[in-house]
Amino acid sequence: MFHNRLRVYRQGQVKNQGFILYWMQQSQRVSYNHALEYSIQLANKSKLPLLVLCVLDINFPEANLRHFTFMIQGLKEVQQDLKELGISLIFKQGDMVTEVSKIAKNASFIISDFGYLKIQRKWRHDLAKVIDVPFYCLESDIVVPVEQASDKQEYMARTIRPKIDKQLDDYLIPFIPTKYENEFIDKYESVNPDHILTLLDASVTPVSGKLGLNGGYSQAESKLKSFISQRLDSYHLHNKDLVNSNYSELSPYLHFGQISVLEIVDKVKNSSANPEGQKAFLEQIIIRRELAINFCYYNLKYDDFDFINPKWAADSLDFHTLDKRPYIYDLDVLEKADTHDPAWNAAQLQMTRTGYMHNYMRMYWGKKIIEWSESPRQAFSNMLYLNNKYELDGRDPNAFTGIAWCFGNHDTAWKERDIFGKVRYMNYQGLKRKFDISAYEFEWLT
Repeated sequence: MFHNRLRVYRQGQVKNQGFILYWMQQSQRVSYNHALEYSIQLANKSKLPLLVLCVLDINFPEANLRHFTFMIQGLKEVQQDLKELGISLIFKQGDMVTEVSKIAKNASFIISDFGYLKIQRKWRHDLAKVIDVPFYCLESDIVVPVEQASDKQEYMARTIRPKIDKQLDDYLIPFIPTKYENEFIDKYESVNPDHILTLLDASVTPVSGKLGLNGGYSQAESKLKSFISQRLDSYHLHNKDLVNSNYSELSPYLHFGQISVLEIVDKVKNSSANPEGQKAFLEQIIIRRELAINFCYYNLKYDDFDFINPKWAADSLDFHTLDKRPYIYDLDVLEKADTHDPAWNAAQLQMTRTGYMHNYMRMYWGKKIIEWSESPRQAFSNMLYLNNKYELDGRDPNAFTGIAWCFGNHDTAWKERDIFGKVRYMNYQGLKRKFDISAYEFEWLT
């Protein structure tokens, strides 16, 4: 079960005192959680109690009330699920490393999950420097662990696909949870996570309205069940149909680790859905998602315009920087969805109101920002700001990679044209060929 998922930050043996500490950060769930499973097995074997800790840092870069509300909805459900297993989850507020290290002083062993963004990796390295007990992490939010899939940054899906495909059978194995057998720890004070919400900037409101996504494993499980039973059969035919909602809506739950990609893949592969629909969805949830993780893992400047696209795309965009733009919109106009393009405005409003935008529409949204900005660099800045501020799945490897794709990353050169050079162009006519764009506009503009 833990095959090549384990990362050792500090070696050592379990002391016969204290407790096993699971610092829950990325994998915010009970189901299909390798870090939790490893913690339970270690606690049972060492006959020590298990304590789960979650630190809520309101200074997390670009996180706001919308993000924290969704996350805390899920964490409160996790706390209840763990309590039913006899395991205590406590919340602390403050700097991630500082708060974990405080609790770690009384721990015998620390286990955590693993995150792929720079800040997540820094937390784990910094923690290892200030503690004096063993510290292990487990990759539980990916199918094939990132370094096992590839030892370098991959160029595109076709280069990483065969590397992942040949290893899938090693990682798509049944997840059988272990029963926790030790005592419940209740001596550590926990902050009220709802109080955290009162400390945050409320300018970006929690999601509501037409999509109304709420956080938590039970919500994600319900979304997955509905998707498999109602839409997976035709996913390969209509996965870009925004009007009839032929998509899963699972990306926010994956971002916060509220559902495991392994559980999703397991249930999809074991469903009775059309094999072609399964294949198309698995391409997205495994290959494309792991390509995004590969990009952010091996390119630590994934949020820097100078390093996000291949040389041919960078040179081509640079050559056309001074081309005349048909329209130029500043950030304020974009944020208010006040452009001349009704499809783009509809997409922007969907995002600001619900925290969600279908990936196909997000590609069009990004391409148009390039077309309407004074320079590619300004376009990148505006895109990153809007996406990370409003999207529930922003600040994620998929989000950073999707933005980089708009500038030519993981893509091939196309016929040269103004503004874009050889970078792929998208237009309104293309939307009309994919789905009923007028119905989509009507839904969000009225």
